[in-house]
Amino acid sequence: MAVDISGAWTIRLTFILGSTTHSAVLTVQGTELAGAYHGKVGTAPIRGAISDSSIQFSTTLRYEATNLPYLFTGTVQGDTMSGEVTMGEYWTAQWTATRRDV
Repeated sequence: MAVDISGAWTIRLTFILGSTTHSAVLTVQGTELAGAYHGKVGTAPIRGAISDSSIQFSTTLRYEATNLPYLFTGTVQGDTMSGEVTMGEYWTAQWTATRRDV
C-alpha cells in the first residue's frame, strides 16, 4: 500500500557545490503519482510512482534551448522524503523534501 504524499512539498537539492530550493504539489491515485514541479527556471508536470515507502518521479524543465531532466528516487518517512536526483548529463544531487501547510 502506498503512503499518501498528496499535498505541497518544499524540495531542497544539494549539489557538490551549493544547493537550491524547489517545490512541488503532488497527488496520488493508487500507486501513481502526478502533480506540478516548480523550479527556479519554470514549472512542469510530474509523473511517477510510489510503493510502500519507495518513491520515483520525474519532470523536465525547459530553460532557453535546453531541457533539464530530473529523475528523483528515494524513500518517504511521514512528512519527509529523501534520496538522489539524476539530471542527465548535468548533475547528480541529493534531495530532501518536507511537507508544507497550504
